[in-house]
Amino acid sequence: MPPQSWDTGLTSIHAGVGRLAESVSPSRLRQLRWVERELGLATASGELPSPTRGDVEELLSPPVVDAYLTLAENGALRSRARRDGARSSASSTQIRLRCLLMIAHASDLDLPHLRSSTEFARRPLVSLRTVAQLQEQLATLADAAGDSHRGAAALHRLRAVVGVVVDTGTRAGELCHMTTDDLDLDAGTLRVRRRPQRATSARPETVHELSEATVASLRSWLRVRGALVGALQGGTVDALWVSVRANHVPPGRPVPAGMPLQPRGLARSYRRETERLNDECAGRPGWQPLPLRMELLRRSVTPGGPEGTHRNAR
Repeated sequence: MPPQSWDTGLTSIHAGVGRLAESVSPSRLRQLRWVERELGLATASGELPSPTRGDVEELLSPPVVDAYLTLAENGALRSRARRDGARSSASSTQIRLRCLLMIAHASDLDLPHLRSSTEFARRPLVSLRTVAQLQEQLATLADAAGDSHRGAAALHRLRAVVGVVVDTGTRAGELCHMTTDDLDLDAGTLRVRRRPQRATSARPETVHELSEATVASLRSWLRVRGALVGALQGGTVDALWVSVRANHVPPGRPVPAGMPLQPRGLARSYRRETERLNDECAGRPGWQPLPLRMELLRRSVTPGGPEGTHRNAR
């Protein structure tokens, strides 16, 4: 008769974590115990496949681990006080997989599905969506934020950056080399200076047609940008993408808002704003989290419809 619980497997998991305790760092040990606790909650939830043997090898089998990770990613294994509907991050999933692999090794198990990221590939956390749907979501949020809401300027910039990236496929370095002269909103075009790796000749320039949604987002951003740059004392800033808040650089010298963004700063600000937005919008009907890296943005957007079609450069 099949066992009615995962007690045997959980006992082995606990023993494996105990064997690892002397050889791992305190932070890794906290992660291992975190995964052990989550596995206990997952087995008690009734959402895992029914056990046949109930041992540790079955507990770490592909269908069981996949079901556990699904529960964990959806936030179902969090404490009641933190169950806010937000999804778990991709980095947390990677930590879980790493801990499971360590526990398997400590239990003298060789499990290829944990060892190989390609054989045990997790489904993407960011679902495919059309450009039109994405732009509509961001436009609604930006309009609701207006100009007075804290973080509204960053939201207007994010909306414009997303539109430009999905319309032109530009990288952070190319974005930071754009100036306001590269824009022709009446014609709905943007000039892009490509930055090929190891280039020895002049950078090629391409002119891209922009979607109506991107043109609208850029008009909103230019209005916000004008206020930021206008507050600077002296000098002229022609960079298209500027900071929305003051920063400090060593040794504590303040840099006011409205200054040109560098590639690393743009990438950091993009990640910060997408993380904040994903947290705030988690659980809203129709909301799908934005990717945390601009490089992944192009992969998560599918052209579709008149407002969601990538245009060829001309």
